[in-house]
Amino acid sequence: MPSWTAYYLRRYIRILVPMAVAIALALPLKLKLGIFSDSILWSLLCEEIYYLIYPVLLRLRDRLGWRALLALAFAVSLFTILTNPGAKVYPAYGPWLNWALGLPCWLLGVHMAERLELFQVRLVSTSRIWCWRAGVWAASVIASVLRFHTSVGLPWTLNLFAVFAAIWLQREISYYNGKTQTLVLEKLGDASYSIYLTHVHGAVFLQRVTDLRSLPVVAFWWLTVAITALFSGIFYWCVEWPSHRLARQLSQRFIRQEHGKTSVSAD
Repeated sequence: MPSWTAYYLRRYIRILVPMAVAIALALPLKLKLGIFSDSILWSLLCEEIYYLIYPVLLRLRDRLGWRALLALAFAVSLFTILTNPGAKVYPAYGPWLNWALGLPCWLLGVHMAERLELFQVRLVSTSRIWCWRAGVWAASVIASVLRFHTSVGLPWTLNLFAVFAAIWLQREISYYNGKTQTLVLEKLGDASYSIYLTHVHGAVFLQRVTDLRSLPVVAFWWLTVAITALFSGIFYWCVEWPSHRLARQLSQRFIRQEHGKTSVSAD
């Protein structure tokens, strides 16, 4: 049986510590960054809720099976959409309902992770993967057009897009299995959480520096990209990576203590 206490320690420390630091760094910039406000952290609140209810979801998976669980999640999501059917953006349902809207997307990722070894033995050709990429791009364009030019908002389209995207990502995993990877891009992937948390900080800082506003638009844009990359990189090494290490250490220590207590009880 898994140690749920160790699981919660690991997940919440590695997520909440960097989040807290990012919020603290946003204060002197007067940047609106909060999990209960209209900011980029709305999705992280959903993520924390998913981690909290994960044991319940696993039990439902064991009892109902994946198909029934996903069907139930899509039904919950549809009910959430119907509470505000005219919403245009995904996080339009507030901190207590956004997670219900996005639950099918998260479960699709969990389902895919459980079957990872199946994708690693499937062969996908270069021509086929580019067809999938073009299809996903086209689907994203259609969703964007519907959002901006019709009454159909993203809550109606993104969950359907998530199904298509999950199938595409399975093909990407199969395609790259056994191929030489670009280490620089992999390292950027390691820092993706830091980039998400701090991608606004650098831009807001530059906007506060009056002397830089006279720069040409293109130059200012590249400067913003460079500052954002530098800020996110420093944040990763100084905050996110240490928090990951701390989360692993504490969870492993708790597991060892639990095993020691179990051994003593057995003796």
